[in-house]
Amino acid sequence: MNDNDQIKVPSYLASNAKRGLDYNAQGLGGKGLVDRTIREARKMAKGSVSYNKLRRMAAWFARHQSDLKSPKNSDSNHDKYPGPGAVAWLLWGGNPTSDPMKAYRWCMGKIKSIESAEKKSKKSSISSLILAIDDLYYNGLGKS
Repeated sequence: MNDNDQIKVPSYLASNAKRGLDYNAQGLGGKGLVDRTIREARKMAKGSVSYNKLRRMAAWFARHQSDLKSPKNSDSNHDKYPGPGAVAWLLWGGNPTSDPMKAYRWCMGKIKSIESAEKKSKKSSISSLILAIDDLYYNGLGKS
């Protein structure tokens, strides 16, 4: 799979990204937010992410769990919710208040599935190549 290949995301990831975009439009995204995150959240809200984004999402969620220690990022009843950390989680497809690592688990499962399919495809390709070489040797080029 190439970095730019698109992968369909579950509806809950798309919905989270839409909520994050809405909060960001209200000015709640914080100063550390980069344009790339917004661009990719728009694509996610429409239903897909690149393979590159998928891999970065898994790493991002693992790295940013500590953001959720602050109630303004993890408690929707807090008077300052959503904090910039919560908005970021939403923009990356996660839900900071309900099973925050659900998106991470989906990413990891999808990556494993893709890697497994690629590994099988490579084995199949190598086997096909060996058979083709054998065929050429025994039925074609190898005969003098």
